[in-house]
Amino acid sequence: MNRRSRWLSLAGVASVMMLILVNLLAGNYVAAQVQRGEHAAVIALTVGAVVALGLGLTLMVFNDRLRVLVARRTKDLRESESRLREAQQMAHLGHWLLDVKTGDVEWSEEVYRIFQLDPEEFTPHIDLIMALSPWPEDHQRDKELIQRAVESREQGSYEQRFLRPDGSTGYYFSTFQGVYDDDGRLVAMRGTVQDITERKRAEEALKESSDRLRLALQAVSMGTWEWDLVGNRVIWSPETLDIFGVAADEFGGTYEAYLGFAAPEIREEVDREVQEFLSGNRESTVIQYEHEIVRGDGKAGWIEVRGTLFPDKQGRPVRMTGICTDITARKCAEQEREDLIAELEAKNAELERFTYTVSHDLKSPLITIQGYVGMLRQDLADGDSGPVEDDLARISNAADKMAQLLDELLELSRIGRVVHPPEDVPLEELAREALELVGGQVQANKVQVEIPPDLPVLFGDRDRLREVLQNLIDNAAKYMGDQPRPRVEIGSRRDGNQTTCYVRDNGIGIEPRYHQKVFGLFDQLDQKAAGSGIGLALVKRIVEVHGGRIWVESEGAGHGSTFCFTVAARSASTQDRHTESHMPAH
Repeated sequence: MNRRSRWLSLAGVASVMMLILVNLLAGNYVAAQVQRGEHAAVIALTVGAVVALGLGLTLMVFNDRLRVLVARRTKDLRESESRLREAQQMAHLGHWLLDVKTGDVEWSEEVYRIFQLDPEEFTPHIDLIMALSPWPEDHQRDKELIQRAVESREQGSYEQRFLRPDGSTGYYFSTFQGVYDDDGRLVAMRGTVQDITERKRAEEALKESSDRLRLALQAVSMGTWEWDLVGNRVIWSPETLDIFGVAADEFGGTYEAYLGFAAPEIREEVDREVQEFLSGNRESTVIQYEHEIVRGDGKAGWIEVRGTLFPDKQGRPVRMTGICTDITARKCAEQEREDLIAELEAKNAELERFTYTVSHDLKSPLITIQGYVGMLRQDLADGDSGPVEDDLARISNAADKMAQLLDELLELSRIGRVVHPPEDVPLEELAREALELVGGQVQANKVQVEIPPDLPVLFGDRDRLREVLQNLIDNAAKYMGDQPRPRVEIGSRRDGNQTTCYVRDNGIGIEPRYHQKVFGLFDQLDQKAAGSGIGLALVKRIVEVHGGRIWVESEGAGHGSTFCFTVAARSASTQDRHTESHMPAH
């Protein structure tokens, strides 16, 4: 019991005791008067006056105490309201009350401050309040939230944006509760409003920063990761998931799950490197390594991993964080560079052989010409004109051979640089066109050529592919040897997923040790045979330009030979690249 309550109780007791005392005095007085024979009216009047006086004194005491109590209660209430207003202002929290029937709304002072509105100029009404948020989609969402809360008679909440008088956007968070009458009808709604503008702006700034970081990571094909070593829990960022080609629910979230993406042949090596780092045999808390992976879609790739180790107070490793970079493009570029270097070295070696051979083979007809020119001079000086025609014929043949050699060398140098538009070319048509071009050689050697009707369709430069068959048929007819029934077959077969075309003969055959040599420049196994030794080198270059390869199959001398080749299958990218390369310049 506080001091005010005690004072009130004491005042009441005193008043009651006074009333009892007055009554006792009045009773004694009345008794004395009766003994004296006084009139009853006088007695009654006296008693009434005494009682009234006692009651008046009692009421005065109570009234005085009541005024003091009310004053104190009022002061306490005002102080409490002041503290409430201060608390609401510090928390940016206000309260409101909505009359469902009229739409009128009562706002606390803080609500006006949140909306930056003057209570003297703005009278809250549901329609005016909704106008402060000119976004229909927000109103529809809030309406559905409020409707569900009203139907369930539970407390509801929502976030809303609004326009301030200066045109800026603010945000508030509101909780609400329905007020119902005795019949259960909704008559009002009351709730709170909290200003969350600063929080929303901080969230938006954080989101923008995260978006910029995400874009930066995507631009450099980089993602982040975190590994809880105690619980063996691995967390990958969306960018890291993209690098590995998996969705979040497809990744197991453990170190073993990550290790499963490493290429099988280097998986143990990767694990050994990580375990050695974690074991303490390290000079720093940073690890960096790279390895090949097999993505979720089955495609191969390369990643570079960088991580930092965080130990506990005892030095035991408990957590790692780091980044993962997709270096597939870099690795492909490095491999292409190595391939180009190897190709360049091979071409340089071929160029050296080419230079030597050209020097030798071009010198041979020149020596022939010089020799016969000298003989021709001697014959003319001696006046012997008989051998002149023979000498001139030999000089002409040597010159023709040199011209042929130069033409073929020029043709070889053009392969890969001068390309006609690729097209679908039936192999049967190519074979018959090529056969017409070498018909003289075929007929002279009485070679039977078989061309079946069910040959595939190739995609490439028609003229170049015809040169391939022309050289292969001519080569087969040329090296029949003493075969009494020379025969050449042009056909195709399926080797796995690719189509292999071939030209098969029953001629002299080729020893296995020469299977690669026959495609070299000026490499003729039979030096007495006609030709320059460029034909098969030309064929090899054309096939390679078409993305294929060529090889020979033969068991050796007397068993014939089968020259096989492939060309790359038609693809949209191949067609697009070629189309772009032949677009006219602007």
